[in-house]
Amino acid sequence: MPVLDMRRRVKAHADMVWQVIADVRGLAEVAPHVSRVEILSGEKMGLRRRVYDRRGNSWVEEVIAWDEGKSYSMRVDTSGYPFSFSKMKFTWSIEEGPKNILIRMRYEYATKYGPFGRLLDRVRFRTRFEETCAQLMDNWIRVIHEREWAYRVTVATILEKKGGNVISVKPDDRVIDTANILRQNRIGSVLVIHPDGSIAGVVSERDIVRGLSDFGPGVINQPVAEIMTRKVVVAHPEDNMVLIMACMSDRRIRHLPVMDGDELVGVISIGDVVKTRIEELEGESETFREYIDARRWRELYMEIGPAAYATMKDEIAS
Repeated sequence: MPVLDMRRRVKAHADMVWQVIADVRGLAEVAPHVSRVEILSGEKMGLRRRVYDRRGNSWVEEVIAWDEGKSYSMRVDTSGYPFSFSKMKFTWSIEEGPKNILIRMRYEYATKYGPFGRLLDRVRFRTRFEETCAQLMDNWIRVIHEREWAYRVTVATILEKKGGNVISVKPDDRVIDTANILRQNRIGSVLVIHPDGSIAGVVSERDIVRGLSDFGPGVINQPVAEIMTRKVVVAHPEDNMVLIMACMSDRRIRHLPVMDGDELVGVISIGDVVKTRIEELEGESETFREYIDARRWRELYMEIGPAAYATMKDEIAS
């Protein structure tokens, strides 16, 4: 029985890598040939799903083994499978090493049409199947790298660059004065702080608009305590971007005060998160460009030899 065994190593958190490869519902987001996944029944061991490809084919896959955090195996009903296999099962697994995580894809299958099918597999089907699996692996790695950033970067990381400066108002400050502070500092919300330094609430552009709607234009001369949001969601320095982004998305908020114990140490906004991610991507791009340039120079050196290479470098320098 033919076997396809594909392996790749990646530097990432093991639990996050497992989340990516064990996402049985999200296969369509990473598999190049899959358009949709429908869960038929079960959860983990015994789960059955119907997979649809981009050509209109569909087939059923069933989990036959599940080792949480390590591996799972699925048996494929190949009656509608896009490759000419009579039967197939596959195991996707991870293995944690001292420096990285080994991701492994292992497929065991039998071809249709006897000897003729085995010949077709060697000259055609196998290559196509390997390409499809390689693209799936590449997409896994891409998703892992994207998520790894969110696991690695913490609120403390961002505050180290941004600083802990906090713009605030007092509960008895007028709404109009608070609106001016928002405009002058080009920010969307501001903390309301009691004289003892504790957080009384937060007031945002949304709160001001709601106050105008509820109380009319006269609200601009009222204390900001009248319109502020009193229940404030806070972050902590050790929180990573997975938690921060989920919190901002789920609660539909753009700013989080950062509390270190009982001390207010800063504020983090959705803009800070986006800026940090962009800087990270720019750094990765620059590193990748430097790697490509260095590789091109090495290839040129091997092609033309050390003497010609040295002459060319001197001409460029002059």
